[in-house]
Amino acid sequence: MVDPDGLIAQRNLGVAGSTVGDLVNGIHGLFTQPERWRAASTNARRYYVERHTVDGVMGHFERIFLEQGARIATARAQASPKSR
Repeated sequence: MVDPDGLIAQRNLGVAGSTVGDLVNGIHGLFTQPERWRAASTNARRYYVERHTVDGVMGHFERIFLEQGARIATARAQASPKSR
């Protein structure tokens, strides 16, 4: 597998490589260094829970929806004539 955006490397989620040899070496390293395997596994699980589960993303969606709603309300208030 490749890591075009560098996410796997930046967050230590596992191994990636541009050749079969890179992948073989990376997987070998995970199998022969249990602490490396545990760290990558823990990080990958955390990333999944934070970014790909309902509980992990709903706060983010809620914030976006509330911000957008506030923008729409502000734009509507500014566009409508004010009665006095």
